[in-house]
Amino acid sequence: MEGSKHSKPQPRLSLRECAIDLAERSGIVRTKDLEAIGVPRQYPPMMCREGLLVRVGYGVYRAAAKDSRPEESGTSPMTEHDKPSDFYSE
Repeated sequence: MEGSKHSKPQPRLSLRECAIDLAERSGIVRTKDLEAIGVPRQYPPMMCREGLLVRVGYGVYRAAAKDSRPEESGTSPMTEHDKPSDFYSE
């Protein structure tokens, strides 16, 4: 294995992190834009309740100001009711 280096794989971004990244880069994102990168359409409203996104219109969002976001504690501020699995189970 000539010249091969064993580098650590980059950590994969969560769906929330991907949504915030896109919103920060684009300024404004639509639900359709978020779905295109794999973010379920239920996430933007949940992310608004969490203080990560701000709804600026029907299906249109922007990233919340970094100083107004909840601290990254490694735990999700979602309630049991908000978990995506609840949207799919009956």
